[in-house]
Amino acid sequence: MNLRQMEVFRAVMLTGAVGRAAEFLHVSQPAVSKVLASAEERTGLRLFDRVKGRLIPTEDAKRLYAEVAHLWEKVEKIRMLSHDLANPVSRRLSVVTSPSLGVSLLPRLIADLQAQEPDLMTRVDFHVGGDLDQSVLDQNADLAVTSLPIDHPNVSTLARYECALVCVMHPDHPLAAKRVIVPADLIGHKLIEFPHTLFYGLSQAQVYEKALDRLDVSVEVHASHSACWFASAGTGVAVVDALTVAGDAFPGLVVKPYKVAAKVKVQIVHSMFCPPSRAGMSFVSAFDKRWKTMVKGAKAA
Repeated sequence: MNLRQMEVFRAVMLTGAVGRAAEFLHVSQPAVSKVLASAEERTGLRLFDRVKGRLIPTEDAKRLYAEVAHLWEKVEKIRMLSHDLANPVSRRLSVVTSPSLGVSLLPRLIADLQAQEPDLMTRVDFHVGGDLDQSVLDQNADLAVTSLPIDHPNVSTLARYECALVCVMHPDHPLAAKRVIVPADLIGHKLIEFPHTLFYGLSQAQVYEKALDRLDVSVEVHASHSACWFASAGTGVAVVDALTVAGDAFPGLVVKPYKVAAKVKVQIVHSMFCPPSRAGMSFVSAFDKRWKTMVKGAKAA
């Protein structure tokens, strides 16, 4: 496969149809079909099954896409670098972070930063899981803000914070009348669950303690902000970090303290091989100020 074939293959995998892939790439449908056919001929693989006008990826296509997606990150990095070299700006900062930060804290933090440094261009990428530290090691980002434990000798921490877990629910929910929620209070109520280990490095036993085996999970989602939207719709209660709901990000959602020993630990890190720039240190300072004003039950660690 050449790069053009990979680009078309990736577009079809992302959109699920030749027409949408053509729109995505700003080319004609026949052009996409032609490149896709040449890719199948060149590789000797059947990449898609045609079912009722839809393209269904084969198992070979799924395996191939995993490698193409990884390679395409490098291609995009080269594209951005070439663009930056041709269109230089005075200062630039790249940050990778977890999705919970993007709901309210980070947009306001960036607004603060822009007010202080109007010539600064900031790029923000959101990652789920434990690869945030790898982004700074690979120099795909200047800084990473993560709520997962980091144990790498070449990653250095600039700032540490911790915040409490909270329980969120619709105003009409029976638990909304309680001042503080403990794990035992969740028994007998519908629970909206999401992977705390993936986001916070906390086990389910740490989050729910002795109530774990008696919970009634009604909905499973894969992000803390999604859990909040489901809770606000009345589908159950959810336990999330205080950061997700900081700054009244979900109007009308009832937020109650959740009493467990576990805390969510957040840290700002960088590669030891790339000392933070002045813009990076300005980001850390702005983060610190926003954290202290927005996150209830939070403190610098």
